[in-house]
Amino acid sequence: MHVAVSNPVFVADDQLGYDRSRTAFAPGVPMKLDESYRLAHLPLVNPAHDDVIARSPGKSYDMGRHARIHSLVLPVSWDALKASPAFRALDDAIRRSSLAPKIAWNIMDQRADMLHATIAGSLGEGEIPPPISPAAQAALSRMGPLRVRISGLFSGNINLGRLYLKAYPALHDGENSFQTIQRLLGRNPTDLYVVG
Repeated sequence: MHVAVSNPVFVADDQLGYDRSRTAFAPGVPMKLDESYRLAHLPLVNPAHDDVIARSPGKSYDMGRHARIHSLVLPVSWDALKASPAFRALDDAIRRSSLAPKIAWNIMDQRADMLHATIAGSLGEGEIPPPISPAAQAALSRMGPLRVRISGLFSGNINLGRLYLKAYPALHDGENSFQTIQRLLGRNPTDLYVVG
């Protein structure tokens, strides 16, 4: 039996890595796309761009695409996001800002059914999903539904050139629920969960 939490408590900023991992913008210094963005994302956004890295030795990317990788993600509904007054206000403010002409707005529609925050990445490769132990499955089931707050724009120090929204997981038994899930899957806990 799951008990619904009517007023969940979300993990606070000081317990997450957003401040530590954000882009360090400096007045008068142009933003340069970093190698990870130019390899993994730019070929998908603008394959003819001069800064595209088509492939790199030792990395599985070929023009932004890679072999099938299984990860545990939290899907985010584009329709629910668009219905949020806070998101609409943020979107409107960005569209009216000096940054607006630099944003590939068409990508938002292309990614509408793929929006997600990664909870546990690279759990396995290939066509067959990796197994989850019965004990982990039972513990995950006992946690019940996840509660997450999506809030604010984020530009990180990796994939520089890509904008995300920040995800704040609710506490579960006093712990960051995403970190609880990561431990159940045998992964080291992380503190950065971006929606893109």
